[in-house]
Amino acid sequence: MGGHRRSSTRHSQSAHRPTRLRNLVTEEPVVSMPTTILGVNLARTSIGIDLDDGAATLLEDGHVTVAIAEERLTRRKHAGGFANAARYCLAARGLALADIDTVAVSICCDHAPEPEFARHQLASEGLAVEENQLVVVPSHHLSHAASAFYPSHFEEAVVIVADNEGTIIGDRLDPRYWLNRLERTSIYIGRGTDLHLLRRYADQPGQLGFGAAYNHFTKWLGLRNHHNAGQTMALAAYGTGRFDGATVFSPARDGFRCHLEPPALTASGHVDSHGPIDEFDLEAAALLQTEAVRDLVLAQSGIDIGPGHNSCQDPTAAQFEVAQLIQSELQQGLSELVRSVVAETGIHRVCLAGGVALNCVANTVIAELDEVHELFIQPAASDVGQALGNALWAYSWAPAHTRRWGMSTCSLGRTYTDSEITAAITRWGDRVTSEQVTNAGEAGARLLAEQAIIGWFDGGSEFGPRGLGRRSVLADPRDPTAKHRLDSVHKLRAPFRPYAPSVLAEEVPAWFDIDHDFSRTASQAMASMLVAPHIRSDKRHLVPAVAFVDGTARLQAVTELENPHFHELIRAFAAATGVPMVLNTSFNASGDPIIETPDDAIESMLKMRLDVLIIGRYLIRAR
Repeated sequence: MGGHRRSSTRHSQSAHRPTRLRNLVTEEPVVSMPTTILGVNLARTSIGIDLDDGAATLLEDGHVTVAIAEERLTRRKHAGGFANAARYCLAARGLALADIDTVAVSICCDHAPEPEFARHQLASEGLAVEENQLVVVPSHHLSHAASAFYPSHFEEAVVIVADNEGTIIGDRLDPRYWLNRLERTSIYIGRGTDLHLLRRYADQPGQLGFGAAYNHFTKWLGLRNHHNAGQTMALAAYGTGRFDGATVFSPARDGFRCHLEPPALTASGHVDSHGPIDEFDLEAAALLQTEAVRDLVLAQSGIDIGPGHNSCQDPTAAQFEVAQLIQSELQQGLSELVRSVVAETGIHRVCLAGGVALNCVANTVIAELDEVHELFIQPAASDVGQALGNALWAYSWAPAHTRRWGMSTCSLGRTYTDSEITAAITRWGDRVTSEQVTNAGEAGARLLAEQAIIGWFDGGSEFGPRGLGRRSVLADPRDPTAKHRLDSVHKLRAPFRPYAPSVLAEEVPAWFDIDHDFSRTASQAMASMLVAPHIRSDKRHLVPAVAFVDGTARLQAVTELENPHFHELIRAFAAATGVPMVLNTSFNASGDPIIETPDDAIESMLKMRLDVLIIGRYLIRAR
């Protein structure tokens, strides 16, 4: 079957070259378009910067059949590249590269790649792609937008993409990508299979968007980079509002303005785009970012918060207050942006994408806006989702493709067979014992009620950064010691970070302070652990292990249709205890990515010293 032919990165419908076939009944010529598409995100920029969060997605006949992040397979957190992920997707469906009609790619922190550069990088990771197989998605933010709008079920929607940075816009003025025009915050309008850019914000040199500003504050707090932004969000709950008078974002005629001063531009005119960037450049930029935060707070409040911290393991009052400042400013800035775009377009359905969309507290504020009637957030909203966006955009690009795939689950990994599970148990036989059970859900509920901490492995893994009942560690939310045990023994996490509850969807209104409108608007976000409403005040004392310091919880609403085995476990736990939820955290040891295979599960169970692992019909314990 023929594919797309790309001689440039420009988005043009006329660039398609469909294969001409004959209908066997009418003998009329018909147009056949590519139906098997592999989406990947490239691992390295044209000047040699390695990129994180690689992944691959396989789309067949318009449906996503497999998707996985590279980190799940390399066992290195935020791993870039796609070689292992691509092989995994192909093997899961019994395909070879020759069976793929189109390979769709995108990149970050660079111009959209030239086709030959993209083909060379694909070949370096084992994908020897022909010229007519390749599609280059023209922009990083377009890929993000496609990853959220096309799976959303919305016929029409506003799509807001906000992240640290995207594609370089226009000429490269400096080899350091962050000193050029960059995608920071982009607004798209989606209708049917059409997706077009409405406008960008903060895309000039010297401007910062929501994600970049949040990253500056995250580094001042002593957290390494934007991958730790979730910890900034957690720290914010402990703040008292000491810096409420300070302003990071303010409305402006072009949407908003960030008052944070980024590292100064030091080059003018055109420079060699292949100039080297060394570790000194990156370290110097990080230092300037922390100083920019210090300068802003001093100018706005008259208080010197001092230089950036080296650690956040034992946070100070100042760290709590600075985190609270950027979190509250992000919530307000995003809310005002959503309101203005909805008012301008008259479109009340909203999709969010990019790393900022993983901020569940800000998402909750957006879901509560009267202007937003429905909200969709693609669970792999970070750059892992680029692989999904690339595949979906390449499919929608074909005029003949008018159907859209709706994302009813993020369980897009392959399922492991009973023989694969038993083989893994045999391989670890000198370190574990196993027994079979007739009902894994009931067995798990009984163990949880006895306050065991268990690993839970079921079906295909989740696409995204959350363990949502396929690769999870579970505990009793009623147990006041559970959080401490998880922090100090099993997960080895800082105690200021909360744990999430997985709740029977039908019981959410009885336990959480939400109304009917929120339940409708945020139903998909609740299913994906992407909002954090308040637990009802009369119920918080019943679930101390999941009630956060501010009374909220990043809940997952579990339905029988989407996750029957996990729903059965929670239902059995509710029958035994009267509490229709369990504590759920991702199944990974400290510093590791979430597990993927049965062997990963057994190894991590031992490493984390869990009480028991439930996988398939087996209960596994350390000897």
